[in-house]
Amino acid sequence: MPLGDTMVSRSTLTNSVTTFIRDVLRQNLSDPLGTRSGSEWIYKSRPEEREIDPPMVLITCDEASYSQLTIDRDNPMIDRPRIKLDIRVWARKISHRDELADSIASILSDPSSSDGTTTIAENQLVFKSITMRDEDGFISGFPKVLRIKRIECDFVYTGD
Repeated sequence: MPLGDTMVSRSTLTNSVTTFIRDVLRQNLSDPLGTRSGSEWIYKSRPEEREIDPPMVLITCDEASYSQLTIDRDNPMIDRPRIKLDIRVWARKISHRDELADSIASILSDPSSSDGTTTIAENQLVFKSITMRDEDGFISGFPKVLRIKRIECDFVYTGD
C-alpha cells in the first residue's frame, strides 16, 4: 500500500526531501524484527514520546546548499541545490545495523525507488554519494551500547 505522495519542491526543499526519503525507506525497508510497520521505527527525527526500541532509522537534513554560478547581479545563474541527509541506524545487533545500512544505500541510490506513488527520479532528485561510518555508543534513555551507523547521503535537486 502506498505510504506517501510527497512532492519535492524548491520552496520546501529540506522538509519535503526528508519526508519523501523517510517514506521511501518506510515503503522499501523491512523491519529485521519482522513485527513493525515502517512508521513504527523509521522517523524524521528522534521521537520525543517514544522509548528507544531498536532497530530505528532517523533521518534529518544535515545541509542544503545553493550556489551562484555567476557574478552577474542582473542575471544570476543559480546552481542546482544539493541536499545532504544525515541518516542514523540504531540497532542492538551489529548485523541488523549493517544490513539496514546496506539496504538504505541500495534503496537511495536507485532512482526507481519510491514512496509507493512517486519515484526518486520523478521527484527530480539525483543521487550523488553515500558515506557510512560506525558510531557505536551510549544514548540517553537506553541502558546498553547501541550499534549505530551514520549515513550521509547527498542528492541534487534538478527541479524548478
